[in-house]
Amino acid sequence: LANRDPTSPFADQRVRQALNYAVDKQAIADIIMMGTTTAAGQAGLPGMAGYNPNISPYPYDPERARALLADAGYGSGLSFQAEVLITGILEAPTMYQKVAQDLAAVGVSMELNPLQGQQWIRKYFTGDWGDADAISATWNAASYWDVIRAIEIFSCKKTGAFFCEPDLMPMIDASHGMFDPEERSRTLQDLSQRMHDLAPALFLVHIVDVIAASDRLGELPFRHKQLAVDKLRMAR
Repeated sequence: LANRDPTSPFADQRVRQALNYAVDKQAIADIIMMGTTTAAGQAGLPGMAGYNPNISPYPYDPERARALLADAGYGSGLSFQAEVLITGILEAPTMYQKVAQDLAAVGVSMELNPLQGQQWIRKYFTGDWGDADAISATWNAASYWDVIRAIEIFSCKKTGAFFCEPDLMPMIDASHGMFDPEERSRTLQDLSQRMHDLAPALFLVHIVDVIAASDRLGELPFRHKQLAVDKLRMAR
């Protein structure tokens, strides 16, 4: 959700929060994702540097969503265009249709336009979204197992930034120079809480990778999210 245009509804934190309250993320996790995942509300996962155990996903609360929209001046509703990547996650088309259905129930009309991989890459990295008000994206912190990577993507620091909250930048920059693990963890947890409250995105669910392996293999070694292929061994 881009906040750089002051005329956009998404420049208002209340609107961004309203969208999060309007969508039944647990239903997406339980039904569309068949119980393989959980609702998301922050950049990190348990065990990841900066994960904040005190943050809960936005609950499904259509009445609160309507109240926030009305308070922001959108009591009669609003419309926006979302361009979404439809490759990579088989359940994505169904998930986005569910999002559109839930938003419509609180007076928000989301026009869905599908993107292919190369189209999405250009829009994501340049920040030029054309007529779109929102694009799909992941809070990908898995490669570092550290929330700062994902947080920076949703900050002024990103090249072609679509969401920028200048007040966060001193904390983000300071975290890179902290060598005390506890101090850095507290800072990242505070950043995770701020990001949750700012709602720079419509949080949905945690993405799950399913890896199938033959019983001829021994243990499956991982480095964070990635399979350590160089350490694979055949079972004896």
